[in-house]
Amino acid sequence: AAAIVLRNAEDAARAREEKAAADAELMLQHAQDDSNAFWQDVSDLLKLRYKVLTEADYLKDNGDGTWTQVEHGEQHKAVVDSLRSALELKVVGVIRPKEGANGSISGVYGYTEALTELLIETAKNHPAVKEILRRVAEDQASEHPNGSITSPITFKAYGSNVSKKAGDTIVWYDENAEGNINKSYTDFLRALGIVTLEDPTNIEFYCSSFEAKDKIIAFIDQYNAEQHAEAQANGTKAEEIKYSDMLATMMSFVNTMANTITGVLVAFAAISLVVSTIMIAIIIYTSVLERRKEIGVLRSIGARKKDISRVFLAESAILGGYSGIIGVLVSYLISLLGAFVLKVVFSIDGLMEVKWWHCVMMLGISILLSMLAGFIPSRIAAKKDPAIALRSE
Repeated sequence: AAAIVLRNAEDAARAREEKAAADAELMLQHAQDDSNAFWQDVSDLLKLRYKVLTEADYLKDNGDGTWTQVEHGEQHKAVVDSLRSALELKVVGVIRPKEGANGSISGVYGYTEALTELLIETAKNHPAVKEILRRVAEDQASEHPNGSITSPITFKAYGSNVSKKAGDTIVWYDENAEGNINKSYTDFLRALGIVTLEDPTNIEFYCSSFEAKDKIIAFIDQYNAEQHAEAQANGTKAEEIKYSDMLATMMSFVNTMANTITGVLVAFAAISLVVSTIMIAIIIYTSVLERRKEIGVLRSIGARKKDISRVFLAESAILGGYSGIIGVLVSYLISLLGAFVLKVVFSIDGLMEVKWWHCVMMLGISILLSMLAGFIPSRIAAKKDPAIALRSE
């Protein structure tokens, strides 16, 4: 994975441009030694130029105090160059993970915080946006404010439902909202690229550990509980913080998928155990039929019914023990091979590991199931009549 790093050509940090160019040249030198054809062509990326627009930049002045939006589908060079504040960006470098690094770079284009701030400032300074803000300020300052203004623009936000035509009413006042500013008006400004950094719609936390994540969640939960208690005491609506734990959501999905796969595997294992138990019962019963004369001899020399039953139960246990030992050895060898492959290929250690108690448990289950399978055949053998058994061949 690679990320193309963009810098604003008009950014105030021009002093770092020389260093970036030197770094890019060094990257290019290393890339040319790479056998991968993509990295050999990295020099072409460094020649690219881009134009970046805010939503407000798509508004063209009609010359009568109104503005009309240029369709996003008309972004050919002539239209983009004619727009007011198209910012030119250039590629100054290509970054990629270090060799042997476990992971990838998130995203495709990388840019500095200065570009974000510049785009917000550019949107604020657009004449159409200034006109909207001026009309709202005049209505706020009037002796009898209407709480609304007439829209000077024809605009439909790309990818959202925000839409206004020139002459439509924009309601900016809401007595029940925080600061008395209507949410639809705030959404309208956001669609144009006008945002306040002090009033974000969301905040993302990137925690360095699971413990840090748990502390942040506990802090938010405690804050929400205090807000609910205060709101209940005052009879007001609680201003709680809504959050989503992306890691917990992802882990929940992974656990659900793992549990489903585990359930399917357990079902297959259960079917195989039932089939193998039946097969063992058939083998022991066949042994009983083939050894009727032996049963008759044993009964004739004084063996009791339970002694005959124990003989076949012991055989079942021995058969299960041998099977269990073979299964344990095969499972252990497969786990060693799987752990080696995971460590070499994916750098994951300790995922497949057989504990000593796993072996004991598997061996015990094998012997127990075999004895259960041999129980009915052993009872049949114990009930054989000695005289009839001695006459059989």
